Amino acid sequence: DVGECDGPVENPERDEPTCLCPEGALELGHACFSCDPQASSGDAHPLNIDVRTIEGRVLLDGDAPPTDEAEAGALSMRDLDSGDYIELGSTTAGDFTARVATRLYDLYYSVQSNVSGEVPDNTLARLRRIPVDFSSSPVPQEDVVAELRTTVLSGSLLVNDELTPSGLDDYGALLLRSPESGDELELGPTSAQSYELRVLKGVYEIIYEARKPGPVMPANSRGRVGELEVGAGQPTEVTPITIPVVKLSGAVTINDAPPPGDKSDYGLLYLRDAASGALTLIGETSAQSYAINVLPGVYEIIYSSVVSGVTPHNKHARVVGPIPVGAAPAMALDINIQTTPALGAITVNNAAPPTSAADDGVLTLEGVDGLGTVVLGSTRTGLYTKSIIPGTYDVFYTQETAGAVMPQNTHARVLASVPYGALPVNVDIPVITVSGALSLSDGAEAISELEDGRVFLRDESVGDSVLLGALSQGTYSRRVIPGAYTAHYAIEAGGAVVPANGDARVSDAMTIDVDAPALDIVIPVSDAAVAVTYNKKLPPTDKVDYGAIYLESVDSGDELYLGDTTEGTVSRRVVAGSYLIRYRHRVGGDNRLSPLNKNVALDCVTFTE
Repeated sequence: DVGECDGPVENPERDEPTCLCPEGALELGHACFSCDPQASSGDAHPLNIDVRTIEGRVLLDGDAPPTDEAEAGALSMRDLDSGDYIELGSTTAGDFTARVATRLYDLYYSVQSNVSGEVPDNTLARLRRIPVDFSSSPVPQEDVVAELRTTVLSGSLLVNDELTPSGLDDYGALLLRSPESGDELELGPTSAQSYELRVLKGVYEIIYEARKPGPVMPANSRGRVGELEVGAGQPTEVTPITIPVVKLSGAVTINDAPPPGDKSDYGLLYLRDAASGALTLIGETSAQSYAINVLPGVYEIIYSSVVSGVTPHNKHARVVGPIPVGAAPAMALDINIQTTPALGAITVNNAAPPTSAADDGVLTLEGVDGLGTVVLGSTRTGLYTKSIIPGTYDVFYTQETAGAVMPQNTHARVLASVPYGALPVNVDIPVITVSGALSLSDGAEAISELEDGRVFLRDESVGDSVLLGALSQGTYSRRVIPGAYTAHYAIEAGGAVVPANGDARVSDAMTIDVDAPALDIVIPVSDAAVAVTYNKKLPPTDKVDYGAIYLESVDSGDELYLGDTTEGTVSRRVVAGSYLIRYRHRVGGDNRLSPLNKNVALDCVTFTE
């Protein structure tokens, strides 16, 4: 069956079924796909959606949940990694029923209202796994139970073993976070000095976020305090939470000397949590020193230029670290930022570049190992000089207004892994002209403004692109930087003659260099069609019970709407290639035939010319 696992098999670590994909299959969440099936242009690919009715009931600590909407949560079945979900309704109903596509799902709970604290405060908590009608592991309807097993947590809030400050001029917020699902729930502000809330069993990270830090509380924008395991079968649990704080301080220097002390030449300093990437502002280099309260952890110190002369021009560059900050009350850490002059000549094909603003580009450095970015300046100056942090960089070119000479690339690497120290680095921008014909594989002709698309060259490894032209023009000629590219197509208008894709790769990787011949680009076209059935029968034809069918390119993620299930067979002109077929519920409730899935991937097929 399409979209199913080889199994599912029992996972001994979690005592629940797990999707096991055959070798070579495309794995997406709890489903596996082979894109080997092919459909020729105009031939309808059969898509049967196996639909089952799933029923269940809700228990809150072994009893029926509250029926008052003031104490309510929402239930959903999800496959997070594939983007699919089904809304099952409120816990206040006490039970649920839904028509769903056969698949492995996870059952989730999300709080809606909790005025009196009778239901758990979790925002996206995973309860259990549900295999819907797998022949090797069917789940009887009467066994589907959404069991909410909760504990009321409470305790005092401490900072370095003292009660947290009670005022709103020095406080933060504490959260519990499930690493498994991303479920987050607020314990409350540290200024409350204590907390109480009802939570589901599970393992949580304790997260701190600064709100208005003062002399006592840490300044971390977000940081991990510790871990908390909430067991089942305990109606209450008293757990004090201690927030450890370290006072980090030191001098700030540039090349072992104090930096400028005013706002005419300065940068910003940040702490970056090496685990989460969260940034916390330390201060400005113009202060020449710093002092900040932080959580213990491993940090990098990041520098980012604001106005630079003596200070380096780097943006978001790592200048210290990773550095472990332990649980000691205080730690001294001086920040010294070394600089070097970056200078050199700029040429185009070993000749002086145009000096006109109508034919120029910008050169940028991108650090290979966390040194951030530096804008070197316009090519029309013919040279560059900047103060930067020494290290290894790639040099990139971006067109500003390419005219008769400059290449039309948007982000092309022209030099790789260049060591910048004391020596000049000259940058030559190589340019070649590539030209050829643009056409559709079936010979149809694009029509400007009515049926048309654009063709690009891209280097996806660095995010570079070059617009070659419109299909309706028939030919193109562009100046590009030599390199490895793939050709891409994007619709501009229509969709009856030209493919409807918004971003489709239309070629394999190709090297375009000084010896490149004329390059003709042919867009492979297929009239993709899908014949939809529910449980081997035609779907309803009225608009009170239906879903929509979409294609998603395996190569690019490009998405296209094919049509509604009411049509039976849906079709669209597309770029030939491999696509996932997705279904999205539109209209119809529990007593209808259409499945309630919001974004389920059902099959993969290769549409050929």
